[in-house]
Amino acid sequence: MVAASAALWQSSRDSAPGAFDHQEDFVRNDVFAARAGLRGIPVRLDCGRDDPFIVANRAFARELPDATVTFDDGAHTEEYWTAHAGAQMSWLRKRFQ
Repeated sequence: MVAASAALWQSSRDSAPGAFDHQEDFVRNDVFAARAGLRGIPVRLDCGRDDPFIVANRAFARELPDATVTFDDGAHTEEYWTAHAGAQMSWLRKRFQ
């Protein structure tokens, strides 16, 4: 699994308006609570240090000690995603051949 600039929220009050219908919807879709389902699955997280989601991405990475993580210069932009796409595809190819 590769997540580029993942739009992660640690609480429903931090989420963008309309991202979740209500508190129960947030709880039902809370990726932090569901992280145990990622055990045994290769995970790569890429996020720019100027991305508004960097704090939550760092928190998520701490919960996945075996994840490959890149937190470098960049923001939540197409330029950041494009710059990392090749490395992400190479990473996936090595793990799923």
